[in-house]
Amino acid sequence: MNKAEFKARILECGERSFYADDTVNNIFKRNPIYIMSWGWDKLIYLESKDYPDEQVGFMFNVTGLLFKGAVMVTLSWNDTFTVRFFRRDILLDGTVSAVEVKEMQRNEVYADNLLITIDELVERGRQY
Repeated sequence: MNKAEFKARILECGERSFYADDTVNNIFKRNPIYIMSWGWDKLIYLESKDYPDEQVGFMFNVTGLLFKGAVMVTLSWNDTFTVRFFRRDILLDGTVSAVEVKEMQRNEVYADNLLITIDELVERGRQY
């Protein structure tokens, strides 16, 4: 996926608009141990076309023990979250390509399980 394809794929992943900043502040930033262990970096909000004050999701980079790449969180119509993972590949010509890792995608994640779900896939695995 080149940069334009990546942006198009990101925008089609968002199901509904929500205040992503509330999710980041109330879930992620209140639990700094998790995000520090993932090497959380470069948080970006995915802006909604329909509602200028809301977003369709957010993404951030991680450099965890098990996964290095980008994590995208979106809100589904049934008020659960969908978590998607993107790995970056450096091609022979030096360009960077983003690849969605579909087997890691988690659907219908409740807010109280969001951190644990991401942590199991990025940092610690299920053995703990």
